[in-house]
Amino acid sequence: VSVSLFSVAAILIIPIIKIYTSGVTDAEYIQPLFAVIMILTALSYCLRLPYHSIIIAAGHFKETSVAAYGEAIINIVLSIVLVFKFDLVGVAIATFIATWFRFVYYVFYLSKNIFERKIKFFVKRLAINICSLAVNCFLGYSVIHYLPKGSYLWWAVCGAVSVIIIGAATFGINYIFFKDDCKRLIKNNKIVLIRK
Repeated sequence: VSVSLFSVAAILIIPIIKIYTSGVTDAEYIQPLFAVIMILTALSYCLRLPYHSIIIAAGHFKETSVAAYGEAIINIVLSIVLVFKFDLVGVAIATFIATWFRFVYYVFYLSKNIFERKIKFFVKRLAINICSLAVNCFLGYSVIHYLPKGSYLWWAVCGAVSVIIIGAATFGINYIFFKDDCKRLIKNNKIVLIRK
């Protein structure tokens, strides 16, 4: 879900900024690199969230607090260093790197202390997510390219079409590599719907 929705966000963020700031010339609002880095940072945070939740549920917050402090220190130091050369993009890069520091720390900590699961499973899932993101962006940009441009209605239509196409593509890719997980997801949702 995160990969699908953030793929849609990556595709639609610049078009909506262009529509919203049309005719405004006081600053350069079209910053694709900044937008992409911030979206990837938010996606990384969402992908990290289950790991964080498991650490909290297992009562290992104190043992992993070094990751939280490390994330904050890396973010502050890198932001100060990079902001002078890259402006706001430098701050975004610092936040992205700091988020990934804590994410990778959690992956190794959980693998060693809670799950006892090999890192290769994380690497495989990460590779599939990156592949899905690339396919989704290609499909999404194709949708935007072929629809008329320049209005909020166009943007909303692109969003709706992109959600459907990208959602299907992401599920399809995951079904190829994680068939059992996808079947379990479908089965659990059927049970929830029947109970409702």
